[in-house]
Amino acid sequence: MPHGSAGAKHRKRRCDVTRIRRFFSYCAALALILLLSRVTFADDAPPERLPVPKSAPQTPYANALRAENRQDYANRDAAVHLALAQKFQKQAAALGADPVKQYVLLREARELATDAGNFDAAFSIIDDMARLFHVDPNELKVTVLSNAMDRSLIPKLELLDNYLKAGESALDSGNVQLAYQVTVLARKITRAANDPALTQRDRDFELRVHAARRDYAAVVAAANKLRTNPDDAEACLLVGRYFCFMQRRWEEGLPLLAHGSDARLREIAEKDLEGPNDADAMSDLADAYWDLPDTKLTPQRASRARAVHWYEQAVGRLKGEKQARARERIERH
Repeated sequence: MPHGSAGAKHRKRRCDVTRIRRFFSYCAALALILLLSRVTFADDAPPERLPVPKSAPQTPYANALRAENRQDYANRDAAVHLALAQKFQKQAAALGADPVKQYVLLREARELATDAGNFDAAFSIIDDMARLFHVDPNELKVTVLSNAMDRSLIPKLELLDNYLKAGESALDSGNVQLAYQVTVLARKITRAANDPALTQRDRDFELRVHAARRDYAAVVAAANKLRTNPDDAEACLLVGRYFCFMQRRWEEGLPLLAHGSDARLREIAEKDLEGPNDADAMSDLADAYWDLPDTKLTPQRASRARAVHWYEQAVGRLKGEKQARARERIERH
């Protein structure tokens, strides 16, 4: 990668420091957010979301919807409820500016997915709701998990699998609150089953959640440190790594990693912030992300996703072995 003059590097460093200092007001808010365990938001939410429609205009459309699909609602087959949930979700997406109908369709879809015990579907629907309306996606997801215990139409052991799958996804995204809720509910099923293998499986997941909560507390403490000492390299590393590798919020996390205490991550972050235009430089940066070790704090599902981001921008201009490697890794990921 071509090197600029010492003066240019100094100006860039000063610019980065300015950017990171501006960002520390955000870190203060992060500390509060983390302390309240509300760290998960729907991706790509529009700048202005709609208020939830009042209940009165919802009722006629909801009643008509249930009447039209009364047989599916009455059916006790989880697959039927899931299919109807997915149908309503698609209909909501196809509607134009009709917030009452969109909200009712998504609300009914969410409840049907809950009945089906399918948390992937329910959470996808909730994310759609959060993109359109002023709702708390995290709170709704916790409610879905809780309600499924009594309402799900699938066998309890299948529901346990779905709980643990949802918990794993929550841990992957840094949503410790949701993962903890899973442990509480999964424990109810394993206790009732009285199966040593299931109990051990649940216990293993609980241990992972407890470890994640300790890591989470460390990020909170680091964010608080940055409020008073924005040059704390270890705190920059902890918060920056959390943003990048757990939340996938690279724009916010990279300036922190660039001032963090991990030399390897600092170098990668500095190159990423430079925004290379040269295809070979992009490929080299992607290689650096791809080759990061797969650890609890830098999981490869995140680092390799970032690598693919750069490979995709470079691949059309690469040649030979570099192009072949980029294409192979894009396809593999």
